[in-house]
Amino acid sequence: MNPLAFRRVFAFVLDSLVAVVWGCVVFGAVYWATGGEFVAAGGVLRAEALSFGVMTLPFALYFAVLESSAQQATWGKRRLGLRVERLDGGRLAFGAALARALIKFVPWELAHLGLNVTFFGGKQLEVWTYVLMIASWLGVFVYAYLLYLNRAMPYDRVVGARVVEGRALGFAN
Repeated sequence: MNPLAFRRVFAFVLDSLVAVVWGCVVFGAVYWATGGEFVAAGGVLRAEALSFGVMTLPFALYFAVLESSAQQATWGKRRLGLRVERLDGGRLAFGAALARALIKFVPWELAHLGLNVTFFGGKQLEVWTYVLMIASWLGVFVYAYLLYLNRAMPYDRVVGARVVEGRALGFAN
């Protein structure tokens, strides 16, 4: 794996810590508010809307806001000296950054849907659990393989973006 690809992966791991903290806060609040009884009544679609609304969308907005900002980088990317730009070197518009983030999280959302089908879909939907989880892992594999080959990611191609060297801020900033 080339050094830029390794830094991209590590930056994503750092940014994922933001999602973990957010998830702990959200689910802790829900657990506290419901006394631990937060089983999603209403089935798969309601559970999926809830998981998208409280996890995927806020995390995608985190990426979109920061990558379209003047710094052009999330917290993790800044620490690893990376930034996101258009192919012509300019800053991404918010809409392009949001589209990029939402496409990036398709495998993540497929995994959420698979888990929601597992817990709230009943026995008749069991095969869809496997299909969704395999599709999720296939997406992760494709992303990892493209990084290994030093190729543009699908979400970068769609919006005309690239990740480039920037100024590293370090962990203290």
